[in-house]
Amino acid sequence: MGIKINNQAWGQLSGSISDVDTTISVLDASLFPTLGVGDYFYGTLVNSSNLIEIVKVTSIAINDLTVERGAEGTTARPYTSTDRIEQRVTAATVVDLYLENSVNAAASEANALASASIAVSSNIRSAVVHASSTKNVLVVNSVPPFGSLTKDLVIIVEVSHDANDIDTPTLQVDGLPVKDIVKNDDQLLVAGDTGGGNAKKIFAFSELLDKWVLVNPSGTGPPPGSLQFMMRLDEPFGWLRVDHSYYLGGEDSSATHEGGTYRDLYGLLWVMENTVAEISGGVRGASAEADWDSGKTIRMPAVNRFLRAMENSDPVNLGEYQDDQNKAHNHGGVTGLTAAFGNRLFYDPSQDGAIGNLTADPGTGRPPVHETGYYDGIHAHGIPNDGSEGRPRNNRFPLFVKL
Repeated sequence: MGIKINNQAWGQLSGSISDVDTTISVLDASLFPTLGVGDYFYGTLVNSSNLIEIVKVTSIAINDLTVERGAEGTTARPYTSTDRIEQRVTAATVVDLYLENSVNAAASEANALASASIAVSSNIRSAVVHASSTKNVLVVNSVPPFGSLTKDLVIIVEVSHDANDIDTPTLQVDGLPVKDIVKNDDQLLVAGDTGGGNAKKIFAFSELLDKWVLVNPSGTGPPPGSLQFMMRLDEPFGWLRVDHSYYLGGEDSSATHEGGTYRDLYGLLWVMENTVAEISGGVRGASAEADWDSGKTIRMPAVNRFLRAMENSDPVNLGEYQDDQNKAHNHGGVTGLTAAFGNRLFYDPSQDGAIGNLTADPGTGRPPVHETGYYDGIHAHGIPNDGSEGRPRNNRFPLFVKL
């Protein structure tokens, strides 16, 4: 059971389908792989305009393909009888093949503390998450179900809910006894190891440990410190809003966000200057570890300004703040002076040739001269729709940082 692949497999649609139909009929399905229980492959729908949609084909009955639409982030759309479905190599195809072909070696490696603890055989099965499953208490059903927990059991699960946020989650398979989940060498998990978000996870049962070993814990996502704008207000698991009112620190540090979850981010902020990431007391110690252990807190940077790329690797420049500034420039053109200056001006013949010989009428009785000219002089003018800052048009979204 698992993913199946044939060379040059394709079929022409025998009729039109909408963007929600889950059965695709073709003129001849004989080129596609034969699918048993739990087998599948990824097909690519393509029309005359080369618009594609990837679907997951889960069964074939003569010439009717049962599919899951819009796979791998593609958009479901209508297709007609002139269009085709082809078996192409997709990203999910490569990932799934890797998981299946490497599971034996990976499962053994995951429990290296006892070479006899896992003897993986052909009992490798896909499993689906049960409705009662939660992020820290995984409940799954394999296809077909296992009858008992033995050392040769391996399951592949798409974790459809949030990832774990404790280090001792449990797993129950097919109604069998609940067991703890660990990593290599009986290590505890860290928050986020079970992936979530439909991540494919491999679990191998260790008879020696009497636990499930998570073969491929997460850790391939964005590294700590990664910045990401998101169209949401709540903080996703494993991310923290970049908020200038947040303070990070160790346990009992009186920080708004304290504890080991924030230690990596604390270390990343520590290398920045106080003008960006202010540390309590204003003076950094010998190291981030020393300041963390001594209870110093560090403040998240303010991001109510535009971000820019850094062109070197000097840590002093990391997060460097620059105040607002306008580039020196000239204003050209001819302006009616009385209108431009907003008051009466007069020309003083005694100041011929002098810069700034236009002055506001001092009430001497001399008639002002109202005329347009190219006179030099310092002046000020207002800009319509002015405010407290100069900026291009923009939209605001929350910024988050990876913990």
